[in-house]
Amino acid sequence: MQLREAPAWTPQLRAEIECCWQAMAATLGEHVVGVRDADYIERRYCRHPEKNYRIFLLRTRLGQRPLAAFVLRATGGEPGAASYELMDVLAPLERVAEVVHQARRLLVALGGAVLTAWLSDALLPVFNANGAAAVQDLDVIVPGNGWTQGPAHETLVGRWWLMGGDTDFH
Repeated sequence: MQLREAPAWTPQLRAEIECCWQAMAATLGEHVVGVRDADYIERRYCRHPEKNYRIFLLRTRLGQRPLAAFVLRATGGEPGAASYELMDVLAPLERVAEVVHQARRLLVALGGAVLTAWLSDALLPVFNANGAAAVQDLDVIVPGNGWTQGPAHETLVGRWWLMGGDTDFH
């Protein structure tokens, strides 16, 4: 596998992100997730008016086929003690553990010391498959809407795929 940062938004990057999203969407099963297609990624991360995000792609060594993408944001600290947040992941579920591993390796290369991620409870088994990460309850409640037609709240509990990229309030 080869890990590279996307230097700029290009038609090629758009196609690779779309490929990663389609592969992810095909494996989501019972998870409830907002669309994370190329239009969303460009709008959410590349055109953010205040925050700087970095997009990274995992590709096959031979053929350079996109396997996964993830988004990082520097959250502070000095070189050697810097912290980063894993904001979003676009990968088939079976590749998420590898994405986390690659993000941790990248953290060291960037001179970082701490990698964090905001995750809904449903993602803990997917992202912390080996149980190595420290988990802290954020005490954030996922609200529901009882005023309009839609799925019953009970059918959504424990199924949300939410990460730090789904909010700007932190």
